[in-house]
Amino acid sequence: MGRMRSRWLVRLGTPLLAAALVLPALAPFRGLLGQGTDVGKPTDPEPTATATATFIPTSTTTSTATPTSTPTPNPVSLDSDGDGCSDAEEAGSLPRFGGMRDPFDPWDFFDTPVPDGAVTVGDIAQAVVRFGGTAGPPAVRGYHQAYDRTLAGPNRWNSGPPDGAVSVADIMVMVHQFGHTCHGPT
Repeated sequence: MGRMRSRWLVRLGTPLLAAALVLPALAPFRGLLGQGTDVGKPTDPEPTATATATFIPTSTTTSTATPTSTPTPNPVSLDSDGDGCSDAEEAGSLPRFGGMRDPFDPWDFFDTPVPDGAVTVGDIAQAVVRFGGTAGPPAVRGYHQAYDRTLAGPNRWNSGPPDGAVSVADIMVMVHQFGHTCHGPT
């Protein structure tokens, strides 16, 4: 029944209508985390980078010979953590476009089960179906670590590594990442 319902939500074609169907089901859990459902709103203002010139004198000049030239990787096409967001996107300042994430943390973008570059209602529905699942042994209720995260903070959408159970906290982190993509400006 849950699988049929989640496929139906994905086929609606209107994410806002599907969100309107999924989010009320999560309303009873809002108080457990002490958080609202303001999707995509950070809890703190976005930080502003400030450049500071620093001079560090050295006493000797050294030279290192390189036998072959080594190309510098292109950060736009590099995805160091394999989460589907380029390192350049994760270093950006807009969370909605994959920014303000760690390019070496594979758990900070909640795009499941098959990464498509966006956190959608379908992703949230799949996590809801797995609610209550645990790592086991044996795994209970279709547990899969792709749907399991921890709240890493400081923002409600910052997710961290799995903790062994798909809980309300996992679903709420995913709800707060709803609409985040990795095809944005780089």
